[in-house]
Amino acid sequence: TFVRHSSAPVSVLSLALCRDTPRQVTPASRLSCAPCAMACFTDASYQLTGDLQEVDHIGPQSTEKLNKQGIYTTYQLLGHFLWLDRDKTAFLALLKSADTPGAHREAVAEAVSKRVAEVGIKIGVTLPTHVDGTPVSSRLDEAKAKKIKNIKFNNDLRHDFPGVGFGNESETKTAKKLAAHGIENTNRLFGEMLRHFDQTQPTPDNLSKFWKRLGELGCADGWKTTIINAMIAKLDIGIDNYETEEPRTGPRPPTKSRLEEQRALHAYEAFFDLPHGSTTLDQVQAGIASFSTAEFSDWARRFHDDATAQLQRKAEAEAEAEALKAEVREATAEAEALK
Repeated sequence: TFVRHSSAPVSVLSLALCRDTPRQVTPASRLSCAPCAMACFTDASYQLTGDLQEVDHIGPQSTEKLNKQGIYTTYQLLGHFLWLDRDKTAFLALLKSADTPGAHREAVAEAVSKRVAEVGIKIGVTLPTHVDGTPVSSRLDEAKAKKIKNIKFNNDLRHDFPGVGFGNESETKTAKKLAAHGIENTNRLFGEMLRHFDQTQPTPDNLSKFWKRLGELGCADGWKTTIINAMIAKLDIGIDNYETEEPRTGPRPPTKSRLEEQRALHAYEAFFDLPHGSTTLDQVQAGIASFSTAEFSDWARRFHDDATAQLQRKAEAEAEAEALKAEVREATAEAEALK
């Protein structure tokens, strides 16, 4: 069995505790500046749509500003963050240079950083068999792909992508030529790829353009396809995530979203009258193990009630917002009538 290691926390909650809590995934069209946008955007189950407004605190105004800078999709925005080597200060400067609303830049940077580090960027496409009539082939076999997935990346191309043309002890010509064009590490290589995805959903044509771009940057023809396939394999599980093969010693614990983990932590703290934010998931796990049947039932009920209350508050807030919009429309109509 394979165990995936992620920089994001992994839930230790039992499905029995969560079975009555419906999973809420906010549609992409409603993510912008919504209270749960960060939780949704950085949840492993959320598949990117490519629409910039799925990013926390990016609305129509920021989208227009970014479009003027040639950034049309979420993939391109993430690509720019990686090209800047995940430097938040530099990324904030990019957002400022695009004249995005200053009040939202920090939140945008935080959302992008979390998505890259904790979740990953699944693109779901592969290179076509031919590019401009030229057949393409890869040297990446199953064993090499598995090895790359199992590596904990350290941003060194030779370490992160063994056997795909970057060299081992010394750099190859391909690695040196890429470095001469600014691609001296793994972050920048992924950034260069993602910046080619100018449509909301990645296409084989996007990869073909990146394939040709690698050639322009000096990448040997025999390695271009191999490098791209290796990158896709890692993107599928997340750049900062890695898998290791370990013997299974018991049932695999179910995973739930970080939003549900937070609810469980709050319920646990309320149950024991602990200060908010003082509990860890390890403490919850240990505490559950010591519960009596009655205590377990009471805690599970509080967990469910807490989740239900959050959903109810969200629904009430949405209803209030709709009512306010109706009042504004009515007032506008009255003003027009007075004219």
